[in-house]
Formats: sequence, C-alpha cells, structure tokens
Amino acid sequence: MEKKIIYNLQNVLNIKKKIEYSLIRKCQLCNHKKLVPFSNTTLLKSDNIFIEFPFVQCFKCGLIQQKIKFSPKFHKYYYSKLYPKLLNRDKKRNNQLIENSYERGKFLFKKLKKYFPNRKNLRLLDIGCGGGGKLRIFKENGWDVYGVDPDSDLLNLVKRKYKLKNTFSKNFEDLKLKKNYFDFIIVSGSLEHVNNLNKVMEKINLYSKKSSLLFLDSKGFPNNIKEKFFNFNHHRLLGPTTINLLAHKFGYKKIICNFTFMKVKKTFQHINEKKTNLYYLGVKKKLKNLKFKKELFYNKHFDKVPKI
Repeated sequence: MEKKIIYNLQNVLNIKKKIEYSLIRKCQLCNHKKLVPFSNTTLLKSDNIFIEFPFVQCFKCGLIQQKIKFSPKFHKYYYSKLYPKLLNRDKKRNNQLIENSYERGKFLFKKLKKYFPNRKNLRLLDIGCGGGGKLRIFKENGWDVYGVDPDSDLLNLVKRKYKLKNTFSKNFEDLKLKKNYFDFIIVSGSLEHVNNLNKVMEKINLYSKKSSLLFLDSKGFPNNIKEKFFNFNHHRLLGPTTINLLAHKFGYKKIICNFTFMKVKKTFQHINEKKTNLYYLGVKKKLKNLKFKKELFYNKHFDKVPKI
C-alpha cells in the first residue's frame, strides 16, 4: 500500500529523486505504540489537488501525524528544492511574503514586549524565519537576532537586503549553536514541517536560557473541510492539548495557549474569523509531571463538518 502511495506521489510531483521513507511505529509525542487511522486523503497543492496520504492518531495522547515519514535526507531535499516551487513563488510573491512577514513580526513584538521589560542584550532565535519579518523588528528594537530556514533563496534575499548576518539556510536539526544562549525562541509555522520533532525541541531546550520564553505557532483553526485542512506538507497536527504537552515535555510552562492571540485579515472562509492559528507562549522552568486528557479537539470538530 505504502509503495503505491509513494509511487503516485512521485508521478504527481514529477520527483526524479528516490523517496526514502519509513512507517512510524509509535507516537512522536508520547511514544505510545497504538496508532489508529484518522484520514487517508490530504491536500497536495492548490485548492483541489488531493492525494492519498494516511494520517494516524495516537490512541493515548491524541496527536495526529502522518503514517509515512520521510528520511532526513529526502526531507531536506524536499524543503530546500521542491517546496518553494510548489508555492509558485516569483519575485513579486517573495516581496509580498517579506512584507507580510514584517507586519506579523511587528504585531507579535507589540504583543510580547511586556514580557521583556527594561532588559538589554537580549537574543532571539527564529526557527523557520522565512521572510525574516520577526528578525527585522526585533533587531530594530535592539535585539541580537538569529534565524534558520531551509529556503535558501528567500533567506539569502532577506539576509542581503536587511543585513541579517546570523541567518542559516539549513534544517534546524543540523544547526549547532551556543548552549544556554537565547532569551526568546520563536517557532512559527514550522512545527508541522520539521522532520524530527523531538530533536528540534531538545535543541530548543539546550540553546535557551533559564526562564527564557518559547513562542509556538501551529496549524490554524479548522475553518475548512477535513480533506482540505489536512495538508501533505504538514507532517503532524498539534491541538490545544498536544501543543501544551509537547512544550511541557521539554521544560516549558504555559502562559498562553489559544486560537485568538493574533488576528489576521483573512481566513479560509468567512466563518470563525476571530479564530486563526493556534498560539502558545511558555516559560522555561522545572516542572512536575503534567496530567492531561487525550486530544480530541479535531475529532469533535470534523464530526460536525461535511466531507467532499
């Protein structure tokens, strides 16, 4: 079955390189071995091109994740070479992305600056920095900024244009930085894309200072039908419970976790316009074991939404 899925994927995307993959045998979050089917159809690109690509749900914690996992080698190739092409980026679209990134960065800085009162020599790490907007606004306010993103073309563009010297075009899993170094780490729109979720979180904990802050931004509120909400490029789907469990697992206590922290002008449809992405803010500290209930947010939501 999986070979047929991979073969179809290669044909649809015209991938010449061999797709190396494995099947996940346990949950990426809690290591539970019982995984149950959740969805078989996912949006590949645009608004109407679908492909068979199974998602499973952990029976214990409820994390929804793709059953097929790419090798680190192919994952790196896909996001550095193929993914930008799927987005159909040209010069105009790149410039729009850069400016939109800056506007979001300004809004985020305004919302979060109260957590860093009267402090100097602060360091920011933005994982999946993309258009560099957050790096720019924090740099303008005196921060020492670092960013990493696998999209070398986009990153090199903003690096030259805005003199962002501490930016790295690679997967975060492969990046080596100083331990106990950063006051604030942002992972915006990247947790769904990373290949090794636990390694990313381990390194975040390693590179961050005691009492530092962590901001996570995950897939938005499901303002669409199930088949369009599940995206081939999103390897896992964190909800309000599982994103908190993930952060807690690696030493962060929740300050904020909701779908309403930041507002956007447009969503997928005109329903739930006040609910956008899922946002989490936490502080690094020693924690006791977290008691949690299974994540059933998406199960309950999609039971009420018609299928295609």
